[in-house]
Amino acid sequence: MRPIQGLDAALAAPDDCELLVLRIPEGGTVDRAIHTLPNLRELRLRFDRVEDVPHHLAGLKGLDSLLVSTNRPNPLPDFVYQLQGLPYLRLQTADLTGVPDGRTLDDVPRLELYGVGPELLGGLSRFSGVRRLRIANCDASAVNALPANLTNLELESDVELAGLIHGLPLTHRSLGKQFAAVPEVVQHIGGLTHLTLENGALPTFLQQMPQLRSLRIRPDTPPFPAWLGDLVHLESLALRSNESWNDAPPDWAALGGLRNLRTLELKMFYVQNLELGFLEELSHLEELHLYASGTIDLPEGLTALAKLEVLELEGHRSFRRLPEDLSSLTELRVLKAELGEQEGIPIGISSLRHLEVLELTMPSRSRGQLPDFTHLERLRSLHIKNFAHPSLPPSLFERIHLEELKLPHGEYELLDDAIGNLRELRILDLSYGCLSTLPDSICELTGLTHLELGYNPLTAL
Repeated sequence: MRPIQGLDAALAAPDDCELLVLRIPEGGTVDRAIHTLPNLRELRLRFDRVEDVPHHLAGLKGLDSLLVSTNRPNPLPDFVYQLQGLPYLRLQTADLTGVPDGRTLDDVPRLELYGVGPELLGGLSRFSGVRRLRIANCDASAVNALPANLTNLELESDVELAGLIHGLPLTHRSLGKQFAAVPEVVQHIGGLTHLTLENGALPTFLQQMPQLRSLRIRPDTPPFPAWLGDLVHLESLALRSNESWNDAPPDWAALGGLRNLRTLELKMFYVQNLELGFLEELSHLEELHLYASGTIDLPEGLTALAKLEVLELEGHRSFRRLPEDLSSLTELRVLKAELGEQEGIPIGISSLRHLEVLELTMPSRSRGQLPDFTHLERLRSLHIKNFAHPSLPPSLFERIHLEELKLPHGEYELLDDAIGNLRELRILDLSYGCLSTLPDSICELTGLTHLELGYNPLTAL
C-alpha cells in the first residue's frame, strides 16, 4: 500500500487511500471527513497532546492496523480502547505512558511495542485480549507480567537487531541484550505456544515449557545445547546463526529427537560443517529450509521424508547435489535449490505430480536435457539458472497453467509455435539464447507483464 500523507491528500482521491499517515499538531484535530474514506485499512497516527485526538476516531470501521506514537509524554488516546475489531495495534516511542488504572484493552489480538518505556511495559497484564505480542527495541527486563491469553511472543530487545527488522543496516555492535534479559515470568504463561528469542545462549527455563510448539532462535556462542532435542512437542523450529561454531560445533544429531517437527529452518551463515544425517529421523517434516555457506552433502535419507511439501536449499551453491531419485517425495509442492556439483536435472522430478514451483540454480557452464513435464500438471513456476539446454520438450507446452517460465541459455534457434498455449504466462525469460526470430503465437500471450529476450541474436520481431 502506498502511504498518503495528511487527510487533505486522502480526500482528494478517497478511493485510493488504504494507508493514511496523520500528524496532529498541538491545537489541531482530525476532521470527521476521515470516516468517508471507503478503503482505509491502516492508520499511522502521531500527536503532540492527547487532548487534541478526537473521540470520533473510535467510529472508524474496517481498520486492519493502527500505529500510535507521540513526541511528548502522553497516555494512550481514549479512542483506542473503544475501537471495535482492530486486529493489530502498534505502540511506538518511549513517551507513551502506561495504561491508566481501570483501563483494559480487551479486543486487540495482536500488539507490537516498539521503543516504549518501562511504565507501559510494566502494565502489559491490562492488555487482556492480546494473543500475539512483539516487544522490540525495549528493555525487556521491565516486563513483570504478560497478558493471560498470550499464545505468541516475540522478544527482540537488542537495538540493532530491532532496527534490522525495520529495514535499517545491521551493525557490528548488535550483541547487546542477551537472552539472560528475558524475564523468567515467560515460563509461567501456561498458554504460550510460540516464542522468538534473539541473540545469546538459550535460557534453561525452556526445558520447563513442554507446551511450546514453535521456537525461533538466534544463538551465538556457545551454539545451541543438546537439550534442545528434548523439546519433543515442537512442531516448528527456526535456528539462525551468524557464528561459525568451528571451535565448538554443536551436536546436530540432537535435533533428531524432535520427532514431531513439521517445519525446520536452519540458516547457518558461516557454519562450514552442517551435518544433516538427523533429518532421516524427522518423518513428519513438511517444510525444510536450509541456508549454509560451506560445502554440504545432503543425506540420501532425505528421500524418506514422505510428507515433505517444501524443500528450499540456499547458500551460493553450498549443497553439492540433490539425491538422484526424488520420486518418493510424492507430496512435494515447492523445490528450490542452489547446487554446486549437480550433473544434469535429477531423475524423479518428472514424477512429482504435486509440484507447483521448481527453481534450480545449477553449477556454472552445466548443460543437459530438461525433464519431461507430462505429469507435472500443477506446475505454476519454472526457473532453471545456469543450464544450457538443446531444446524445449513438447510436454512443457502442455502445462497451460504456467505463470512464470525462466529458462535462459537455450541452444535452439526457433521457438515452437506451441508457446502460444501458455495463455496464463505473466513472466517469460528466454535470455542468453540462440533465438533468431519469434513465432507469431507469442502475441497470444496477452497476460505477459515481463518479457526478457536479451542476448539473443534476434533479427526480427
